[in-house]
Amino acid sequence: MFALAGAQFNAGADEDGKATLYLDQRSFQVEVVCRKKELVQGLSGHPGLAADEGMLFVFQHSDRHGIWMKDMRFPIDILWIDRYGSVVHVEREVSPATFPKAFRPERPARYVLEVAAGASKGVRLHTGIRLSDVPMRCRSLDRQR
Repeated sequence: MFALAGAQFNAGADEDGKATLYLDQRSFQVEVVCRKKELVQGLSGHPGLAADEGMLFVFQHSDRHGIWMKDMRFPIDILWIDRYGSVVHVEREVSPATFPKAFRPERPARYVLEVAAGASKGVRLHTGIRLSDVPMRCRSLDRQR
């Protein structure tokens, strides 16, 4: 279980990389990605996200991971989270029209959370998050890399 500012991820048990995220009593179904191909692909080509869906990127190392809108069909909110669990940067309502610009945090981050545009409005994001239970498939990949 990991939490984001009063939010919680129910993760680790689902082998297909799905997790449930609770943000201010709203439930989100997120796909957790950690393999290189998944990290590169992200949400590119997806038809859209429902208001209760998202994607959590789990990188092996903290860095200023860039996110761009290549082949995106819809706007998103992007949250960068450092290895200590603090949200270090947020970009809201990022449009596909911004491609080829890459969005980066000012400080290194280990995780990136993408949700539907507007989904992060009103959510208390900067109080920190606990990331003690990254899904098992991502944890095992850390040992293989």
